[in-house]
Amino acid sequence: MSAEGFVIAHTHLYSGLAPFGMSAPAVPPADFVAILAQVWWKLDRALDAQALRMSARWYAAEALHFGTVGLVDHHESPNQDEGSLDILADACQAAGLPAVLCDGATERNGGRDEARRGLAEHSALLVESEKHGDGPAAVARRPQAGDALQAERFDGQVLVAAAAGTAQQIDLDALRAQATAEAHRLWTRMAQL
Repeated sequence: MSAEGFVIAHTHLYSGLAPFGMSAPAVPPADFVAILAQVWWKLDRALDAQALRMSARWYAAEALHFGTVGLVDHHESPNQDEGSLDILADACQAAGLPAVLCDGATERNGGRDEARRGLAEHSALLVESEKHGDGPAAVARRPQAGDALQAERFDGQVLVAAAAGTAQQIDLDALRAQATAEAHRLWTRMAQL
């Protein structure tokens, strides 16, 4: 098996549902900070566990489909902070995609308490990561430490296989249908913010 492919060095798994019809702001943002405020920070606040899980599942499957063999994710979901990195780690692990995960420890929405929750989320993942033998530097769970990863793409499917001989087939069409339904629910939540 080969681990040749792409590594995404900076991404946001929570944005996986964006291609499924996320509306543009009513007033076009004037600058980068306005884009963050009107689009991404609003999406951050709308996320719940269900939307985050589906977004990460879709993103991981699509990343594998296009040849990604690992990623570094920068996450923020201030209203779904506790357990959010576990949700992302579980989605990546289920897809067989190695990931390094971090949570934004910001004070932007909820002051110091929000920053503390972000740091606590990091700590929880580090403890969990050590239990799985990944060590504190990994800040993520991997499918199998040291295993090579191969993803084969065919007819709307992704077949993921680790060197240990495990294999999993992901039906992209079925996952796309689930992601579309979840995106509609998320856009309704986002519109209410």
